[in-house]
Amino acid sequence: MGFKHKQKQKGGVKLVDISKQGFTPVRDMLTSPSAKLQHFTSSSLKGFMIQLQVDPQHSEYASQSHGATGRFSGRESGRETSFILKFVVLTRNNDTDLTQFNGLDKASESQTSFYEEAILQRDIWAKSIQGGRKQICPSVANLSMFDNTSSLNLLADLSTVPQDSKTSAVFNYFTSLIGRNPSYGVGILTMPNIVGSLTFSKYSPRFNPDAYSLAIARTVRLFIDIGVAHLDLHSGNILMFTNKDGQLDCLIIDFGRACNLIKGGCAMMNQREIDSYRALREKLYNKHDHYDEAKFMEHVINELAALDYNVNQRTFKMKKGHYQMMWKANVPEDQKQSVYKTAYDLLGINVALETTHTSSFMQQLKRENPIVNGWCVYSSPPQSAASSVSSTSGSPNQPLSPSASHRNSSHRNSSHRNSSLNKVLSRSQSPTYEQQPCNEGEWGCNILGGTKRRRKKKHGRSKKNRNA
Repeated sequence: MGFKHKQKQKGGVKLVDISKQGFTPVRDMLTSPSAKLQHFTSSSLKGFMIQLQVDPQHSEYASQSHGATGRFSGRESGRETSFILKFVVLTRNNDTDLTQFNGLDKASESQTSFYEEAILQRDIWAKSIQGGRKQICPSVANLSMFDNTSSLNLLADLSTVPQDSKTSAVFNYFTSLIGRNPSYGVGILTMPNIVGSLTFSKYSPRFNPDAYSLAIARTVRLFIDIGVAHLDLHSGNILMFTNKDGQLDCLIIDFGRACNLIKGGCAMMNQREIDSYRALREKLYNKHDHYDEAKFMEHVINELAALDYNVNQRTFKMKKGHYQMMWKANVPEDQKQSVYKTAYDLLGINVALETTHTSSFMQQLKRENPIVNGWCVYSSPPQSAASSVSSTSGSPNQPLSPSASHRNSSHRNSSHRNSSLNKVLSRSQSPTYEQQPCNEGEWGCNILGGTKRRRKKKHGRSKKNRNA
């Protein structure tokens, strides 16, 4: 007999009812009587951020306490009532140019790039809370992807949820774009939001030294301590809020362009840029007596801004002289010393703390609080296990189906077999998945996630018998 494995989820948010798979918990919140949608920001190249607010009795996620000062404790502290839903357009190829939205250039995500973004955000969050430190970004609650037909059905249902005019404009944009392109779909990344948070641009339209010191400290820590270059860190991707202790705090969001330099960087960066990062990181962790803290912070921010400028000019052809971190230029010359010194002090609080959690803690977080509670591809509720596989075969309107993509000959290529995403999609063909098709009314089937876990049967006698 196999051993029973009790499902545990720790950190960030916890799915209350683990029997709800796929997009179902998010769907249930969206269709609840208290659901309200409000536009948050659409200034990023790929993402559209929408806030979802629900009453506690309609929330499907429990908050995991970060204490009064924002540090992670792992204790449940009530229901999460505010979420950010990041909407993206999914296409076969990443970075496909899309129609402008309100004069803003927009591009798509691929299944792989959106999946990797969610993985990266989960890892950043998990690493940032080690040693009782403050989180750098929100955790991930749910990652869902929809094919063309289900995307249009989803958007039609979303239009009935109470929302502001800007949110309606986003959904109309998606409906028009996806309706004209049968190969396009919708991806949604759901994360907990901080009630009352504002984007950096809205919180500090005029110079606020405390807000700038915080933003600088988090930016440098993300780069040096976590090993990630954001590359899309405009003022709309920094959230400012007041924590439970009444202190100003901030989080970084939207890692669609981010590069994990610890794991080799990315195609957008060249080797010289990667080497420059490594030198900066070494300098931070090898302090000297003559170390000028304020000048060091300013130097790192200037290097990050230069990297931002070079990569975005080279890759995304931004307007000459423009880059995403232009907010850093708003620090007055006569206040740079104090702003950067305060930023260093905040960085020291976060980075210098002794890490009490080991690598096993990281593995536990990944194992017990999986990145997604559902990876969804929904077309129509299948009638049987066989139809759950065959319903997407050969349909031009359902290119995002894992069943169809799995049978594509390109998945036999060895490079594709080594892809994390393709391993996930391959698992969608397992008997476990086929025997648990979507139920009527569900917006997806659980392909990736930890809502149901099993241990493999061990050979020989059980541990109990061996000890007898």
